[in-house]
Amino acid sequence: MFVGGLKPRKNPEFLLKVLAKLNRPDVQLIFCGAGPLKNKLVGPNTKVTGYVPEDQKPALYHQADVVVLPSIKEGFGMTLAEAGASGIPVIGNNHSSIPEIIQDKQTGFLARTNDVDDWVNKLLQLIKSPLLCQKMGDQGQKFIRKKFTWENNLKIHLQVYENLIS
Repeated sequence: MFVGGLKPRKNPEFLLKVLAKLNRPDVQLIFCGAGPLKNKLVGPNTKVTGYVPEDQKPALYHQADVVVLPSIKEGFGMTLAEAGASGIPVIGNNHSSIPEIIQDKQTGFLARTNDVDDWVNKLLQLIKSPLLCQKMGDQGQKFIRKKFTWENNLKIHLQVYENLIS
């Protein structure tokens, strides 16, 4: 499942190449979002839901086996954090803020940008092992819920302000 804006920066068209290379009729790719690329993402084994309101996202994540984000540029991969907090394994590109959210090989996978073979390899590991999905999902839930709390955020911001004052 991909959750986010269907625009070039988020790179959803790349996932069509990954899906084609996977060549598995039992795998469906669901694009949840809206944007200018919406009509380009229709194809075999794909579904485009359109915009998903925030209050519906928790239930949405629980319908996914894996959440993917192949963004070329990403300020903060909120959908990866949300999916991780929901106990879903994630795959994202190994750049920008994504390594802050994904602990590679523990809570999901960090993949090489636009490397179809690398993405296919990582997805196949999860597709072939429900146990690995469960393990990464459990670890991701613990990691995200511990690291990204309001208390931690407050501590970090207070430290920044204290450093600025001194």
